[in-house]
Amino acid sequence: MLQLEFQSRLHEANSPLSKHIPDILASGIIYLENGSYTNLSWDGKGVPDVIVKNNIISGKCSVDDFSFGVWGRKQLEYRNAGMPVDGSGSLAGHSNIWPYMITKRCEGNIFAEL
Repeated sequence: MLQLEFQSRLHEANSPLSKHIPDILASGIIYLENGSYTNLSWDGKGVPDVIVKNNIISGKCSVDDFSFGVWGRKQLEYRNAGMPVDGSGSLAGHSNIWPYMITKRCEGNIFAEL
């Protein structure tokens, strides 16, 4: 969910770059529980209960912080590599949780065409 943090920081700084990246129309988590799928809207801030319950990351994040931001992502990579960080778990075995983001298409050429 680094894209959510990036876009939030651009808007906080009133950066003109924000006019050249896709708008985020929706974001959240889909998870499988008791045989049915549940959609949980999530703006990337704080730590949803489903993530804490599955011990993917620590619930110690403030509600205004991006738990999967740059620092959280690096800690997750360390844990997945077998290097313990603050005692929380890893994504291994948690294939029933999928973060998603739906963005608006930007007009113009893709970077590869430039």
